[in-house]
Amino acid sequence: MTADHELLQPFLRFSASVTAFSEFDLLGTGQAEAFLETVQDQVGKETLRGLLDACGPLGEDLGLLAKSIIKLWYAGIWYEPEGTGADAGQRGVPRQRRPDQDGREAPFVVSSAAYAEGLLWRAIGAHPSGAKAPGYGSWALPPTIEDYPGGGTQ
Repeated sequence: MTADHELLQPFLRFSASVTAFSEFDLLGTGQAEAFLETVQDQVGKETLRGLLDACGPLGEDLGLLAKSIIKLWYAGIWYEPEGTGADAGQRGVPRQRRPDQDGREAPFVVSSAAYAEGLLWRAIGAHPSGAKAPGYGSWALPPTIEDYPGGGTQ
């Protein structure tokens, strides 16, 4: 399935609110369309639209989906929302039982680019090992974490 471009802007707006990164930063990863397509393929367009249209507190099922989207942005891995496997129907987002395009079922890495562009690397001030050239010897230094109590590195 191809990502619904009508949902891209609402998906970015929602993702920015739950990841604490700006829409500009999220677009800069180059993964917005791939992540939207992944979520849409895994939970269905209507479930995703329900999340994006929600105003106010999310119910438990949409809250679980929101957690999966956060994990997707930070790690580049799609984790099925908790409570959607064998106990689907009891609680959680109904599983579509659609593997992704390559036939993978959750959890799976969306792509090698998704791993390399995961927000977790920016959040900890580091580069993904083996995926981006951080510069000679940079892994010998501890990552700098802004606003960390006590000075910036730990």
